[in-house]
Amino acid sequence: MKSLFWAFFFSLAWLAPLPAQDAKPQKVWVYFRDKGPATTVRSAAAKRAAEQRLSPRAIQRRLKVRTLSTLIDDTDLDVYSPYLQALRGMGLQIVVVSRWFNAASVPVPTEQLDAVRNLPFVERVVPVRRLKLPPPAPVTAEPPRPIPKTANHSLDYGASFTQNDIINVPVLHDAGIYGEGVIVGMLDTGFSYKDHPAFSDLQVLGERDFLFNDDNTADGPEDDPGQHNHGTRTLSVIAGYDSGNLIGPAFAAQFYLAKTEYLNREVRVEEDFWQAGIEWLEAQGADVVSSSLGYADGHDDPAEDHTWDELDGQTILVTRAAQMAVEKGVVVINSAGNEGNKAWKYIIAPADGADVIAVGAINSSGKRVPFSSLGPTADGRIKPDVMALGANVTTVAMPAGEALYNHRSSGTSFSAPLVAGVVGLILSAHPELTPLQVNEALRMTASRSDFPDTLMGYGIVDAEKAITYWGPAFSNRFSVEF
Repeated sequence: MKSLFWAFFFSLAWLAPLPAQDAKPQKVWVYFRDKGPATTVRSAAAKRAAEQRLSPRAIQRRLKVRTLSTLIDDTDLDVYSPYLQALRGMGLQIVVVSRWFNAASVPVPTEQLDAVRNLPFVERVVPVRRLKLPPPAPVTAEPPRPIPKTANHSLDYGASFTQNDIINVPVLHDAGIYGEGVIVGMLDTGFSYKDHPAFSDLQVLGERDFLFNDDNTADGPEDDPGQHNHGTRTLSVIAGYDSGNLIGPAFAAQFYLAKTEYLNREVRVEEDFWQAGIEWLEAQGADVVSSSLGYADGHDDPAEDHTWDELDGQTILVTRAAQMAVEKGVVVINSAGNEGNKAWKYIIAPADGADVIAVGAINSSGKRVPFSSLGPTADGRIKPDVMALGANVTTVAMPAGEALYNHRSSGTSFSAPLVAGVVGLILSAHPELTPLQVNEALRMTASRSDFPDTLMGYGIVDAEKAITYWGPAFSNRFSVEF
C-alpha cells in the first residue's frame, strides 16, 4: 500500500504547476527525512556505489580514523533520487545536492515554500546563507622589509624568508621535508597557476569550478575581472616555488583546487558551493583542506548576517561540514577572519568548529595584528587556535605583470595557508597521524601553549617542534632524526 501511495504522490508532484514567471525565488536548503526506503539504504549496492565514489587515497585516509566496517556510513549514500525528482516536478531547479547532510539547495518562489515544507519526505527548509571573503586587511604603514639572508639554509627564500622562518619551516626544508606524498585541497575564489614561474613545478591533480560546473578554476568569460586573484595568492603562499623570490612550506605536495566563490560587488558566495567543494575534496583524498573564506556579518541584507551566539561549532552549515570532514580524516584549516578591529570582532565560521584549526595573524615582530579576529566561541572555547604571519606576506602579484611578486599582502587569508603548509610537512613525515593528533601537535608546541588566550590562541606555530611532537621525523628523500 505504501508503494502505491508514493507512486501516486510523485505523479502529482510531476503535475504541479510551474511557478509564475515574476515569482522571486529564495534559495533554501531542503533537508530530507531519510535516504529512501530502508531496503534501498541498507542494500549492498548502495554501499558499493558510495565506496566507488571515494578515491583509493580517500579510503586510505579514512582508515586512519575508522575501521573497515565503519568506512562508509549513511552520510556517504546518495540522496534518494525520487525526492529530487519530486522537487523538479514542481518546477524547481536543484543547484547543489549534499550527501553528507541529505539535502539540496533549491531556489524556491515564496508562494511555493509552504508546499515544499509540507512534502512528506521533507524534514525542514532553511534559507541558504552567504559566504564572503574576510574583508581585506589594511596594509600596514611600515616600510617593506629588507630581504633576509638565507645563506644558512639549503633554499633561497628571498623575501618569503620571514613568513617561513617565523614558524620554523626552513629547518624542515633543510632536512629534505617538503610535503611530498601529501594531498592538499584549496577552497577559494579561483586559481591562475599555469603561466606563472612560481607554479612551474606545481602538481595539480584536479580542479573544479563549482560556480559554472566545469574544470577550469581560472577566470573565464563569465567571471568578474580578478575573480581568481585571491585564490592564486593563497595558493602561492603554501605551494609557490621560485628560488630567490618565493617558497611555500609544502611546495612538493599535490593539490586539488576548488573554486567556490563569486567575486561580485558584494564579494560573497552562497554556502552551497563551499559545501559541495569540501565534499568533493574529501572524496578525492585530500589530507588537508585550506580555506580562506567564512561567515560573519556585514551582508547587504542584514537578515543574512550571523550572530555571535551561532558560533558554537554546531549551528552554521559550513562549520558542521568542516567538522564532518575532520571526522572523515581531513585536517581542516580556516582563516580566523579580519574582524578584530571592526564591530564584529570575533572569528568567522567555519573557524568556530571544535576541531577546525582557526588561524590568526601576527606581524613580523610576532605580535597579533589588530585586524585578526578574536575568540572565544559562543560556547566558551578558545579561538583562534594558532597564529602565523598575516601582515606583509609575500605572495605572487595578481594580476601578474612586470613585478611577479607582491610583498605586501595582508590578512588571515594568508596566515591559514602557511599553517596548512606546516600540516603538509607534518603529514609528509607522519602520514599515520589523525586530524586530532595534528591539531594537538600544533597547539601543544605553539608559543603560548602553557597560557592560551582568546587573542592569540595557543600562539605562533613552531613547525620543528610540531613535527617531532609524536616522534622523530623522517624525510621522504632521506632519513633524518631531530
